[in-house]
Amino acid sequence: MRGLIIQGTAFSLLIGIGLWGIWMLTQAQVGPNFLLYLLIVLLSFSLAVILAYYTYALWRADYSLEREAVHLKWGLRIEDIPMASIEWVRTAADMDFLPPLPWLRWPGAVVGTRQLPDGNRLEYFSASSRHLIFIATENKVFAISPDNPKRFLELFGELMEMGSLANLPGHSSYPALLIWRVWADPLARYFILGGLVLSLILLGLVSFAIPSNPTISLRVDPAGQPLEQIPSVQLMLLPVLNTSFFLSDLLLGLFFYRKYENKPLAYLVWGSGVVTGGLFIGALMFILRTG
Repeated sequence: MRGLIIQGTAFSLLIGIGLWGIWMLTQAQVGPNFLLYLLIVLLSFSLAVILAYYTYALWRADYSLEREAVHLKWGLRIEDIPMASIEWVRTAADMDFLPPLPWLRWPGAVVGTRQLPDGNRLEYFSASSRHLIFIATENKVFAISPDNPKRFLELFGELMEMGSLANLPGHSSYPALLIWRVWADPLARYFILGGLVLSLILLGLVSFAIPSNPTISLRVDPAGQPLEQIPSVQLMLLPVLNTSFFLSDLLLGLFFYRKYENKPLAYLVWGSGVVTGGLFIGALMFILRTG
């Protein structure tokens, strides 16, 4: 819960900073201030997207025990470990050495991989660096942070004594595998590439329009005459907003695509990214024609 609160608060702050940056961009003149606000917008929304995934991963995190296997889930990363392949389960206090922590970590997201002295990989599925439980297989160790480590160890011992009813195969699912599945789907690939191409076209059109149009107008009077001229560099807001929508649609589509029954929703979201790009290009053409 603490990690969800911290990450949710940080996400809200980043969105607020990004919206403030967009507002300041509409007021800024050509020069260093405009570039600074543009950088703030890009960084804040990019970090917000990353935090949104880690918040989702923490919210959906699950460690479950069965007689046949231990199931670990962290976001799009899933690991099913057969009981027969587990060599030992220990706490950090029972380890012969201090396990290295991931390089990048914060409350609610202690994830990543490190190399152990014996050459095996250590992968973290943890919300905290405290009260860790380590599960070792032949060539890999997994670090988790259950809410009740003592009860987790007790239940694991009970299940090991009972023995497995079936010898299940291990299973690993990585976010990269989902990306490859999406890329192998022609309809999904065309939608995503279409949104990307339109985003690049919009950026290129804005880049060419700014030098040849020192000022533009975003409003017209009833007669169709432009009002209130502003620096044309503020047209950069269009590709910034479009890119933010494109990235949001991309991630939301990936979320829906995980389940077969939700594929139509994924196509709808990615298709909306194409429509949004076209609308932004149309808006740019209208502004240049009237300005």
